[in-house]
Amino acid sequence: MLIIFVSLLNVAAIDSSDQSKKMINASDILLNISNEIPINLDHVIIIGDLDATRLRTKAEYEKISPSEIEKVELLNNPIHISPVIRITDSTFSGVINFNNTTFNESVDFSGSIFNESTYFINAKFNRNATFWGTNFTKGAWFHDADFNGTANFIIADFYRIAF
Repeated sequence: MLIIFVSLLNVAAIDSSDQSKKMINASDILLNISNEIPINLDHVIIIGDLDATRLRTKAEYEKISPSEIEKVELLNNPIHISPVIRITDSTFSGVINFNNTTFNESVDFSGSIFNESTYFINAKFNRNATFWGTNFTKGAWFHDADFNGTANFIIADFYRIAF
């Protein structure tokens, strides 16, 4: 009986900790990035998918003809992110897709938890990329990622990783 009681206390503590975090929609982060506003968040929960392909403008898609080849070429053009991104000690609830994205400034995800798959395939980090103490629970893909500054993965925890 005592063991059950202790277990219930631990669950309650975890739940109350998560409740103290402010919830932020991933779409709001993408909107700020598209307006070149630096992202500086700590101890929050990011709700929804953080998908950089949503940063492409309607005009970019209107330029293409119905040809599938041209659509693929558009999708292969890198997405450029200019502002600094700092989201630390936070929880991401959705899929992260920064495939084919160029980060022109530093990114910092220290101490954060990614609860869904995280993609940085063919990403380019032109400044420091900090993943110190980050937990990737469903897998992290960094195929062909290019780190031009310091890449810090000290004490990061990977369920599955691909570089």
